[in-house]
Amino acid sequence: MSTLKIKVHTSESTEGTAFQPYEINGYLVQQPLTANDSGFSKWGYCTKFGKEFFLKEFLSPKYPKEDAPITEQQRNNRVKECNAWFQSKQEIYHRIMESASGNLVVPSDFFRFGNQFYLVTEKVQPNAIAFQDLHLQSAEQLQLLLKVLAYSFSKLEQHGVVHADVKPNNLILKSTIDGFFTVKIIDFDASFLEEKQPDPEELMGDAAYYSPEAILRMMEEEVEVTSKSDVFALGILFHQILSGELPEIGGEDNTLSVGEAVLNEEPVTVRDTVPEPYRELIQKMLLFDVAERPSSTAVFQYLSELDASQKTWSAPAALSPEPGTPAAPQKRQKNPMERNGSVQQTWIKAGGQRCGNV
Repeated sequence: MSTLKIKVHTSESTEGTAFQPYEINGYLVQQPLTANDSGFSKWGYCTKFGKEFFLKEFLSPKYPKEDAPITEQQRNNRVKECNAWFQSKQEIYHRIMESASGNLVVPSDFFRFGNQFYLVTEKVQPNAIAFQDLHLQSAEQLQLLLKVLAYSFSKLEQHGVVHADVKPNNLILKSTIDGFFTVKIIDFDASFLEEKQPDPEELMGDAAYYSPEAILRMMEEEVEVTSKSDVFALGILFHQILSGELPEIGGEDNTLSVGEAVLNEEPVTVRDTVPEPYRELIQKMLLFDVAERPSSTAVFQYLSELDASQKTWSAPAALSPEPGTPAAPQKRQKNPMERNGSVQQTWIKAGGQRCGNV
């Protein structure tokens, strides 16, 4: 296994009104970093030893400068906070590297330069197809793509890593030499380890892909967010990949996200445009009850047993709940998003037929 290099530097790059190429830890940056679509960081590209890399500059936290106008106690507190953040990220990145398949874009370098922290990964240039056009591809190609996603997340799951920001923007589609395309999974900024649950304010990501339990934890409920939360988001992605659309939200408020609808017991419909062999799979991936929701490993096994050319199939045993699966989030009272005073497992319809239970 490769070793993550951790280096600390105290010199700073020169900034000016006109951009000048500069070097960070041996990486040459020849274009300004951008904050577009990046949340809490800037990003761009750099070169080292003739190879191009992706570079991310974290906007927070910032290591205190030597001449910062703060007290010694404030400086010590800032240093302690930065070191704790750095060590936490380092642990997560090591775990991701241990779970690495060829489809996870893992860190290759992580360091402090001046008062900023930086992450380096391989550069992955998308060149295949727009995400919204995936549903137009062949059944064989879509089956392969779903398997790659499920396998990649099963590797994270096996090492206790929750990606926590599963969405189309974090999937890069790449052409392969045999005429197919595959997917690379990026951006582990929101990731955490299952055994180290994040505080409510630390959960990030795209609200359209939040799981019910993630929403509950953000509302300061005592529930755990595990790799099953990634499975819920994958269920939404699978639906989009296969149909070009999100699941249909019924009930009183169709502006809710899928996770909010499930939490509020609103009907969530797997559309008829999703090929029949995948409907039951997506239904189970979108269940409220995490004990009934399959793991990524089970989803991969399920897809491996499915022949994409078949029109119908019977559900493999792979979707049965695994022994030792954490209990579902408990029903709660006074949920601001509730309509009937309690939260229960939702029901999901496939092709207009009621499936699952309440």
